[in-house]
Amino acid sequence: MFYVKEKTDELEVRVELNDENVFCACPDCGEEVSVDLSCVFADGIGDMYGTSVLCNACARKRLGHGK
Repeated sequence: MFYVKEKTDELEVRVELNDENVFCACPDCGEEVSVDLSCVFADGIGDMYGTSVLCNACARKRLGHGK
């Protein structure tokens, strides 16, 4: 189980990562993208620090499919 833990002076919050609550910002436009980590890392090559996920519109642009 992966989770995010944030501690402040008065409170500690622990949130389990799952296919419904992991997000990132598209590196091209900044749009929030929902991420299923099991799909992103299915090939066994990716890493948490060097991986970005594009939004659908930016992915289409990079693939040359327009809008």
